[in-house]
Amino acid sequence: DGHSRDVTTYDVSYEDEIIVIEETSLFESTGGEDTIVNQGKITADADAVTVAVDVALTGIGVAGVVSTSTADSYASAIDAGAGSDSITNYGQLVADADATAVSVGVGLTGIGGSGAVGAFWDGGSKAVSEAVGINGDGHGDREYRSRLITVTPNDVTIEDEIVTIEPVGGNDLITNYGSVQAYSTAISPEVQVAASLVGISEAISQSTAKASAIAIDGGAGDDTIYTGDAEIVNPWLVASAEANAVAVGVEVTGIGDAGGIASLWDGGTFSLAEATGIDAGEGSDRLYNYQSIWADSIAETTTV
Repeated sequence: DGHSRDVTTYDVSYEDEIIVIEETSLFESTGGEDTIVNQGKITADADAVTVAVDVALTGIGVAGVVSTSTADSYASAIDAGAGSDSITNYGQLVADADATAVSVGVGLTGIGGSGAVGAFWDGGSKAVSEAVGINGDGHGDREYRSRLITVTPNDVTIEDEIVTIEPVGGNDLITNYGSVQAYSTAISPEVQVAASLVGISEAISQSTAKASAIAIDGGAGDDTIYTGDAEIVNPWLVASAEANAVAVGVEVTGIGDAGGIASLWDGGTFSLAEATGIDAGEGSDRLYNYQSIWADSIAETTTV
């Protein structure tokens, strides 16, 4: 299911030489009603690595550098996409997602000011990884956009655009008898170095790491999920997530002031790790589980 539709409509009214246009847009990820049966081994491995190195050097004056790095990875052994789907799995499923974002900024000056900033307004270094063994609805969503345009003889004004996003999900039937393993790792190190022989040096660093692992994800909709068999010894459902965020700010000044800031408002380092064996999602769901579940999450932050 890789289909989508984009529809924009306009409602126009005219009164007393004033034209009012109401624009409404809909973007939707659509999908069919799929039937998936798997009896083999499926391994999905996604790796995203980004490295950003920025250096600013000056003899006299100001040396400033802004460094940012973002890595996103997503892996799913079975992804049915949007729609009301039927998924039956007998095999071994492994989904492994790794994201590594490295950001290094170096500002050097002989006399003057030196600054190294890790793009703190958007997260200097950011790694996001997501691993799902069986995904009933994938990444489908429905996005609404609307804005009001007013035209007068002397002016045109546009009101702020309103955006609403909601998940698109079907009423899925998921039956699993096999081993499902989801592993997610996000690593986000950032180093900002500011050095000045005479003057002021400032280093601002921020690092974010988010890791999510779900063995079976029903998604939105009224889903029914069966896992395992009550009469036999069943394989495990495993979900493991690890997030590690490191922010290092180094300031060196021979004569003058040196200061380090681990981000200004959102915290210098932030890490989030979530591990879930079975996530039924939104809706009125029914869940019948006979499998053992192992869910493990580790989130670590380091600020220097």
